[in-house]
Amino acid sequence: MSKMSEIDVLEKKFEEWRKHRTSLTERIPNRLIRSAVKLEKSGEYGKCQMLRRLRLSFKDYEQKKNALLAETGPKFVTTSLPQSCPVNKEQKIEVQMGIASGLQIKLFCSAGEEESLARLVKSIALGADPCSR
Repeated sequence: MSKMSEIDVLEKKFEEWRKHRTSLTERIPNRLIRSAVKLEKSGEYGKCQMLRRLRLSFKDYEQKKNALLAETGPKFVTTSLPQSCPVNKEQKIEVQMGIASGLQIKLFCSAGEEESLARLVKSIALGADPCSR
């Protein structure tokens, strides 16, 4: 017998949940949505192919995924350059971040503009106005 692929295993879990749920309006358990998000992020299958196999609508899946990712909230990492690291005005700083929706953002700034960049990154993550202080 051959080993089942990740999508086969997840498809089986969704089938089992559907078979044993108490009502048609019962919410999909977060563990199944988390597994689907993990499978989507693996890139092994296209999103449409995965959703078709799991019998999920695109709109419902995106809403559930975003709600689940929003529960964990944004995570901030604070870092600074060591004092021995010389910074000149020509040096470029790059920040790459992911947002719950899956959007990837790359931001660049010159040395000396770190405070503005930090304010912008925080405002994106919190959905605030980057121009306000």
